[in-house]
Amino acid sequence: MLLKTHGSANTPQEIIFTRNDYAKARTKYVLFYEILKSLVLTHTFLFVGCGTDDPDIRLLFEDVQFAHGRMPFHYMTLPRDEVHPAVLEVASESMRLKFMEYSSDNGHEELTNSLKDLVKLVEDFRGQKATDLRW
Repeated sequence: MLLKTHGSANTPQEIIFTRNDYAKARTKYVLFYEILKSLVLTHTFLFVGCGTDDPDIRLLFEDVQFAHGRMPFHYMTLPRDEVHPAVLEVASESMRLKFMEYSSDNGHEELTNSLKDLVKLVEDFRGQKATDLRW
């Protein structure tokens, strides 16, 4: 499932950019955020194109981590050496994030290729599960 929590390029006037936008969204769409919290507790997230300083993600994941103390690890892709290791360590502890660093050379080619590989692996896994009927 793909979630675009900040909006869509199809409706740029509604994209969430500022801290004020984040605060308004958390109030206006409180049920959406409650659903996200439930998903954070029960599913594994992979963040692509998002940073450790995203206030929406940070607040949500810190709230869930400290309120419940248990949730699966989640993953975030980052260009190698973009974020100081100490920041990654704090984010990992406070938000249960593991970081998947990659080379940003050639227009982030390594990330693009690894996402293509992931899509193939997921499709193969789904096909096998459908064949086995073991879900």
